[in-house]
Amino acid sequence: MEVYNESKNQILSDYDLNKGYLEADILKCELPQVDEVKSQGHYETIKVYENGGRDVKWVVDVEGVSFKPARVEFKDILVYIPFSPEQQRAFDLKRLRAIREEECFSIINRGQLWYNGLNSLQLSELQLWYKKWLNITEKYVDGISFDLLIPEKPSWIK
Repeated sequence: MEVYNESKNQILSDYDLNKGYLEADILKCELPQVDEVKSQGHYETIKVYENGGRDVKWVVDVEGVSFKPARVEFKDILVYIPFSPEQQRAFDLKRLRAIREEECFSIINRGQLWYNGLNSLQLSELQLWYKKWLNITEKYVDGISFDLLIPEKPSWIK
């Protein structure tokens, strides 16, 4: 399905779903009348025989076109709508929370047996890393790269 800009006057091939969203829509296309055109061409000689006979083939120079009346057609499309600043902020915070869920909580929510295997330095590093993750949404500033926000995981965490 084709993706158009908000004005529906340009097909987009490159759009960022981290900066906007797609919405289903319909495009009205007013097509003009097409007049009939007869096919035009010529014969080309393929082979000439000694008795004067010839093999020929028809070569089309202008393709024929059938008559079509003026008409209106509708087609299903998608429209790319950039986020408003408020929507962008909500989207980015939701993404940060999802990254935190995957990167941090999967480690922090390990069982007591895992925690019992940590030394005091590791436990201290883990707590500091966890606090940074918990405060990540407060440190978010519109337009900042996520790479600058995501806390570096302690090297010993596997």
